[in-house]
Amino acid sequence: MKNQELIETSLHKMYEESADFFRSIARKTDYSFKIFNAPPIYRTPILFIGYQPGGDEVAAQDEINRGSHLTWPEKAEYATASWKLAREMRSMLGSEIDLNRCVGINAIFLRAPDVKKYKEDVNKKARADVEHFCKEQVVKIVSLVNPLSVIAIGFATLRLFGETEPDLTSLTSFTSGGRPRELTCQGRIGKNKALGVLHLSGFRISRDDRARIANRIISFANTPGGAQ
Repeated sequence: MKNQELIETSLHKMYEESADFFRSIARKTDYSFKIFNAPPIYRTPILFIGYQPGGDEVAAQDEINRGSHLTWPEKAEYATASWKLAREMRSMLGSEIDLNRCVGINAIFLRAPDVKKYKEDVNKKARADVEHFCKEQVVKIVSLVNPLSVIAIGFATLRLFGETEPDLTSLTSFTSGGRPRELTCQGRIGKNKALGVLHLSGFRISRDDRARIANRIISFANTPGGAQ
């Protein structure tokens, strides 16, 4: 079986297992779940991993009605969607990275409008079960897709999978303690080296820092063997 066919067959099974699993998770509001926001392309240049899908109850219900939560979209949403993170990524990476050829997934599949609402709707024990389940599936996805590079959006995303170490700091922005602001870090997801970047839509980031983050993403993606 060809690699792409193997990926799709394996992922259809993963979607079925995920739907079964999330039916067992008690929630005050069902915002559904979302695993991929792009087609699962074998040996994609970059596999981007976000923390958790957002969106309100209307957006969630729309996906449930269309059944789109049970499979991946036809086009890469980072290249086409109107939500803030997608716009930020297109603006930062420009023509240097073809987002149409990149794959995007979530680390925590269960949708929530924000982390506060997630914690209100899902109890601590259930959240731990969700995290354990999703992390196992993400490691499987990384192995199946076998990307050239892995980039986690948000430091908290990469830290779900283990320890990280600083990679790039700001030249102009500093913490309250006077230390340079951390812009990127490195860690691993499964057997793959991964770059974590400051969340592109969750913080105020200067133009200079955005340029440094974009250049680091590009250089990491273009480093031979950077995924291993």
